[in-house]
Amino acid sequence: MIQLKLVTSRKLREVVEDGFPLLVPAGCVETHGPHLPLGTDTLIAEALCREVTERVPAVVVPAFEYGPTGYAVAGPEGGTVDPDYEGFYLYVKGVLRAFMRMGFRKIFGVVHHQGLDGPEASALRRAGAELIFEETVRERGEGWWGRERPEEGTFGRFRVMPTVLPGVECRGDHAGFLETSLMLYLHPDDVDMSALGPDAPWYTVGAWRASREEGERIFRKMVEAWVKFLRKEVQCGG
Repeated sequence: MIQLKLVTSRKLREVVEDGFPLLVPAGCVETHGPHLPLGTDTLIAEALCREVTERVPAVVVPAFEYGPTGYAVAGPEGGTVDPDYEGFYLYVKGVLRAFMRMGFRKIFGVVHHQGLDGPEASALRRAGAELIFEETVRERGEGWWGRERPEEGTFGRFRVMPTVLPGVECRGDHAGFLETSLMLYLHPDDVDMSALGPDAPWYTVGAWRASREEGERIFRKMVEAWVKFLRKEVQCGG
């Protein structure tokens, strides 16, 4: 496993030159019922990225932890953080710009929060789309597209994708069966199943059926899907 924050600048040059893709986990700090930790989304995204980089040549970076939540589940009194959306987008754009200038040609935002239509994924997509053009102009000059056919992959340099890729048979939820099972497997000491009583929030319905075994089974499928995807990307991208 290669973590950006643990490599030297010399090692960084090596992985960039070797064409390693970059994985950027994204989550939030948000109420996840009475039984799961506030950082559940981030913890799942981070665990997936770490496991994937054990299987394929890739680099994982520190997560975007404070993603927008809209206070959809609870307010600050429940432990939820909801940053200014424009401020979050600008922060994301600045960080992604640095990754691109490091030389990474394939960067993937790995999101486990509110799906790909939520404000966090939208901020990542917006930042990435703008940067692809801005950085390409900086690298190649104005009129770069008009002078010669763009090299393959120019417009796919940054992509936002879910932790659960298509083909993995599991239904997303918030602190329900899926996330509770995953956390029982990944962070069992941080889950309090005894807190699930008859007054638990509606969205936790199904959590009582969760198990560590189911969490491991689903997580392995998530990892396999990402490994298969990245191996194809690396092979195609060189």
